[in-house]
Amino acid sequence: MPAKQKRGSKKGPRRNGDLFALDKFIGARLCQIRTAQGLTQKGLAALLKLSHQQVQKYETGANCISAARLCRTARVLGVAVTDFLPADDAPAWPQTAQPHGGVFRASITANQHFSNLSPEMQAAMRALVKAAANIPALPWGEGQGEGEQP
Repeated sequence: MPAKQKRGSKKGPRRNGDLFALDKFIGARLCQIRTAQGLTQKGLAALLKLSHQQVQKYETGANCISAARLCRTARVLGVAVTDFLPADDAPAWPQTAQPHGGVFRASITANQHFSNLSPEMQAAMRALVKAAANIPALPWGEGQGEGEQP
């Protein structure tokens, strides 16, 4: 008979680090919105019919909040679901290459804007990006302001 596993030592599925960072961001926003409205964790938990421990786990990012629960939480708090998400220009997680070749939100947004351009402008933008990708490193370092040369 196999040895009994200690309580709490069961290893669950590991979450992707990028997704964990997003869960923490959403949880932090939940905490900010809740406290701005003068609610305690217990008060919000009562409105959502959850335990205050579950609200705490959402706020710390220990548990990921489902899309359905996030929508319900937004409705209860009287805010938009997007208030919990990072702005397009402020990613909540590092922009690293994804092994499956996926794209990031900023890339999707850029592509949506690109598709609104005329065919001529699209061709010009493709040429510009291709040329920019082939430019060698600039002689001045990163500490300089934009457009400043040593």
